[in-house]
Amino acid sequence: MSCLPEIELCAIQGDTESYVMTFTTYGTTPYVLTGSTITMVVCNKKDDIEADAIFKKTITTFTDAINGIATINLTSDDTNLELGTYYYRIKITNTNLTKTVLRGTLVIGWAE
Repeated sequence: MSCLPEIELCAIQGDTESYVMTFTTYGTTPYVLTGSTITMVVCNKKDDIEADAIFKKTITTFTDAINGIATINLTSDDTNLELGTYYYRIKITNTNLTKTVLRGTLVIGWAE
């Protein structure tokens, strides 16, 4: 049984990519992101720690903070990885909360 939702993200090698995400408590109530930081850590292995990350994204400006909506932008440098599957986790932190809210795979593919 998984305690966290898992979502597969896909990107084309060397392309920019944006993911608009709504963060909610158990799928119902949106997290109010005002004053928060969202951190996305991408690693080679599921059990890698943050220090082992291939790259890390930090978001402090949100698409709609009151309704829990944030956009995570990957640059062409971020996605310029070997083709394959990587693992990510996303954490929300603020003065009252440190919570990993999402994890999954980031698949780097090639343009057909």
